[in-house]
Amino acid sequence: MRVFVSYLRRENSRSSLRRVARVVEGLGRPYVDDLVDHSGGERYRAVTEAVRSADVFVGVATPGYPSTPWTRWEFGVALVRGVPRYAVLPDLTLVAAGAPGWPWSSDVEAGLAAAADPDRPPPPPTRPTPLTGGDAARA
Repeated sequence: MRVFVSYLRRENSRSSLRRVARVVEGLGRPYVDDLVDHSGGERYRAVTEAVRSADVFVGVATPGYPSTPWTRWEFGVALVRGVPRYAVLPDLTLVAAGAPGWPWSSDVEAGLAAAADPDRPPPPPTRPTPLTGGDAARA
């Protein structure tokens, strides 16, 4: 199973993303953008294809998620596609959508689903956003 991990870059370090990847490995093979080698320059395509083809979606719950066009699009695509959704909480607890502890309200989800068009991702960033304690790309 392909697991897409969505997160707000500025609120997650590479080491925290490695911990998240270990938490979700029980669901399948995690795709964590900042842990993938994009030296070929295909980051935008890789991210959009990964979210569109995921069998499972995992959002990393931080205060600013879902505040960017990318996190909103990724979450919305998962909703529109109807794939199983999970959240990783700050204490690294994995929570299924709708279960006690689920961090996003049905109102938030409805807004994300209404705005999501799987065929129209946000444009690529014009300027890389630094990864907390690391490198760049998706905000």
